[in-house]
Amino acid sequence: LFLFSGIVLALFLVLISKYYLTEIEADFTTFTYFLSGLLVYILSNYFLEYLFIRIFSLRNVLTYFLTSKRIYLFTFSIWLFPIIVLSFYTFNSGIPLLIMAFLLFLMSLILIFTNNKNLIVSELFYFILYLCLIKIAPLLIIYKIMF
Repeated sequence: LFLFSGIVLALFLVLISKYYLTEIEADFTTFTYFLSGLLVYILSNYFLEYLFIRIFSLRNVLTYFLTSKRIYLFTFSIWLFPIIVLSFYTFNSGIPLLIMAFLLFLMSLILIFTNNKNLIVSELFYFILYLCLIKIAPLLIIYKIMF
């Protein structure tokens, strides 16, 4: 499922880049660049989560949250795959693909927050620390490396 999620997300990025970035060709090398970048990002994200959970001794508290987050990523990828196939063969623009992917992403975020509301409220400091260290900091580092 991890590899499938990476492949689906890389296909999504290739299609979006094909529609909106005309200077990038949608070929196999572009796909491999996106796939390798996504796999490195997801693996480093998993490693950092594991490292911070071990450092702060939060294994018992956050195990359910992190497991549900991974399950929602896999479910998001499974639902996104038929949308990508439909978009590839039917739509001439990337707008329907972006709208459907955004709705799926929003639905998964809502499910994560509603299913883990008690954990988030009771451990708000650790949740904010998790958002800053695991979600925001790697994206800022990638942005600084690229530009």
